[in-house]
Amino acid sequence: MPTWKVYWRLEPDLEAVVRPYALYLDTLYYRDPREAWRTEFERRIQAWAASNDPDRVRHHRVFLSVREMFKRFGLDPTRYRPSSEALARRVFREGRLPYIHPAVALNNWISLNSLLPMGCYDPDYLGPRLTIRLGRPGESFASLRNQPFHAEGRLVLADNGPCGSPIVDSMRTAVRTESRRCLYVFFVPADLTPDEVFPHLQDMIATAQNFRIGRPAAVWIYEP
Repeated sequence: MPTWKVYWRLEPDLEAVVRPYALYLDTLYYRDPREAWRTEFERRIQAWAASNDPDRVRHHRVFLSVREMFKRFGLDPTRYRPSSEALARRVFREGRLPYIHPAVALNNWISLNSLLPMGCYDPDYLGPRLTIRLGRPGESFASLRNQPFHAEGRLVLADNGPCGSPIVDSMRTAVRTESRRCLYVFFVPADLTPDEVFPHLQDMIATAQNFRIGRPAAVWIYEP
C-alpha cells in the first residue's frame, strides 16, 4: 500500500480557540469478533461508568473547556452536543457503548475517557488536503446519524467539502469493514496544555499496539 501523505491547516482565525491533534494508524488488523479488545473495551466502559457520575463530569475542566470552545463558535453545547459529551451521556443512560468496529471503539474509548471530541476517518476516502474551519453557507454532509449535518457556522474538518466535526462525522469518510488504515482527529480547546492531551494519545497508541487494533505510524499536533 502506498504511503499516505496529508497536508492540513487550521484557519488562522481559529488558532486562539482550537488546537487539533491527529494520530494515524497506517495498518488496521482484523481478527475474530470475540477478540480481547472487545472484552477490554466493555470492561473499560463499565469501569469508567463506575468511577464517574454526571455531576463530576459536568464540572471537569476539559468538559467545561470544550463547552466554552463551542460557545466561542456561537454554538449552544446543550443543543449541538460535543461528541464526547454525547458518549458520556449515553454511558450514564445505558451503562454501555456499542462495539461497532475495533478502530471506532478505540475512538470512542479515548474520547469518553479524555472528554475530548474526536473523529475517525478512512484516509482512502479523504482528500490529501484537510482544513479545520467553519462551515460555509449551504454546506452540509450526510452524517453517521442518518440525517444531514448542516455545517454552516460550525467547526468542521474539510477536504473538498466538510467531512467531519466535533459533533458528528460523515458517512463519506467513515471507517468501514474493509478499511485498512485510520486517521483520528482530536478537536482540542486551545486553552488545554499538551500535558493534558498527551496521556490520552499515549493510551491510544498503547491500546492500538497491545490489542492489535492497528499500527500507530504518526502523531501530528497543529502548531501555527
